[in-house]
Amino acid sequence: EIPNVCVIEHIPGTSHRIFYDCKHWKPRTICGQKPILKYNCCEGYSRIEGTNGCIMVKPLKNVLETAKELGARKFAKLIEQSGVRNQFVREGAITLFAPHDDAMKSIEPSLEQSMVPFSSNLNNLINYHTMDNRLKSSLYEADMMINTKYEGYKLRLNKFSSWINTVNCKRIVNKDNEATNGIVHIINSVLNPEDAPQRNIADILLQDGRFNIFSQAMENTGTSRMLRKSKSPVTVLAPTDEAFKYMKRSTLQRILNDDKAGEALIKNHILPHTLCSAAVIGQHKLKTESKDKVIIECNENGIILDNTTSLDEFLSGENGVIYVTNRVMLPDKAKCLTKLMEDLQLNTFLKLVKFARVDETFDESGDYTVFVPTEDGMSGVQKEKLNELFQDRNKAKQFVLHHTIQGKLKVQEISDHQVARSLDEENSVRFHINRKYLGIDGAIIEKENIEGRNGILHVISKPLVAINKGWDEVLQQNSSYSTFMDAIRKTPLRNDLRANLFKTIFVPTNQAFKNLGQSYVDQLMENVTYLTEILQNHFLIDFITKESLQNGMYYNFPTSSGFIEIFKENDELTVENALVISSDILTRNGVMHIINEVLHKKNR
Repeated sequence: EIPNVCVIEHIPGTSHRIFYDCKHWKPRTICGQKPILKYNCCEGYSRIEGTNGCIMVKPLKNVLETAKELGARKFAKLIEQSGVRNQFVREGAITLFAPHDDAMKSIEPSLEQSMVPFSSNLNNLINYHTMDNRLKSSLYEADMMINTKYEGYKLRLNKFSSWINTVNCKRIVNKDNEATNGIVHIINSVLNPEDAPQRNIADILLQDGRFNIFSQAMENTGTSRMLRKSKSPVTVLAPTDEAFKYMKRSTLQRILNDDKAGEALIKNHILPHTLCSAAVIGQHKLKTESKDKVIIECNENGIILDNTTSLDEFLSGENGVIYVTNRVMLPDKAKCLTKLMEDLQLNTFLKLVKFARVDETFDESGDYTVFVPTEDGMSGVQKEKLNELFQDRNKAKQFVLHHTIQGKLKVQEISDHQVARSLDEENSVRFHINRKYLGIDGAIIEKENIEGRNGILHVISKPLVAINKGWDEVLQQNSSYSTFMDAIRKTPLRNDLRANLFKTIFVPTNQAFKNLGQSYVDQLMENVTYLTEILQNHFLIDFITKESLQNGMYYNFPTSSGFIEIFKENDELTVENALVISSDILTRNGVMHIINEVLHKKNR
């Protein structure tokens, strides 16, 4: 251990210079730049030649002299030229937030005018940097408001996980320096009393004059009322009226006329905590009040919102802070369905929507749920079929509407075997649930519950196919399955199938029966009880598709009198000892898989 050594984190050519009392400080990146670490004696200590660390303890001095030694000589000189000098040299307990000499080089003109020696304005400025009692950073709380010696004016203190502390969102660069009559914190900016967090941020936005649209929407949605009543601090990323000009007037009116969309729009510009730009040293992924995500990060030029917009101007209120932005951030809940598709780059389906002239419906108000195939899923459609859709507007419309149902349906409302009528007015879609996936007619829901202004969007793995034929109609079209059909007709299972009790059928080919031997098959067909027992192995009440099963996993599924085991590997399915040679044949009643062996052994 080397005693009383502090780290100075410094980026050459910038104002970034912070003292830390942790000598084991690890190097990090600050806004894309690597700082230099230097090691010095902590304030109040010095070295003795030939020894390790800083073991010479200096005598304490008063607050004024301590500020000078810490590099705040110019501000200390102002104190000496004021009418409040005595409080910094006499006995007592005060805390001073003293701007470093570098900060005094870039003072706002309005502040400079107030620095007339022995004037009341200068006294007020100095008092605004001062509070009664000793306040160390260990006592800071999140968004802590403290009274200053400038009566009626407060400071906001914050401490962040980046090891940065702020006062009025200005960085404290050297904290907790002891003096005989108090504590001195060195800061990197002069604090302006005009920026004191006195007013509610809702009122600041309303009275500013640049945020008329945003403020009106806040009033209409009740957000202003909530902000005036709540004591919880927030950060508002406030778009100006100029920012709203980049939106279509019709789109903006639809959002503002929709209570839920308008509220989502406002909440998407509010973070549920105070965020000071001085504490941003890298990329921060944050959730807004609308639960959407924003990215705030920094580079050598400043603070950036979502990789596009700089956050330059800053306003402070009693219940939070405001950043002025020239960008409106639309949350999902304020977007129409076509905009959601565009953002998710579901381009092929979106092109079909526009070609079918359904986009106007999806742009307007309403309640729809759309199951949109991924680009990979759409690329799996046969080229001839896709060309046909893009050449026949009516077929394109039927295709799109088959992927759409009336009303908003979230996945938590879906149950196994649930059926919903699609908007094509001819077909239904069926849902199925297994341990890892939620599916719809053989497709998997990959992204769920993306809620827009006029509906909900689910992204699915492949397009839905309208199915009008039952399992018996499909099997009768191919003579290769005639033995299985004949067997079913001899057993009571034919009635269960008509009643749609089963959702998955494993269909052996005629060759699979021949492999058992003709005499065995003949005996089997005569023994209805044993034939029924064997056929029961081929029917499941669960809806099972190949895509819903994971590679390398074994599954046990119940039959009418036991279980069968299914294994998937390298995208191939085996059922007991049989290989699935054709999978996911959808019917009106369920799904079929063609297998190369009869599952003829008894159920376990």
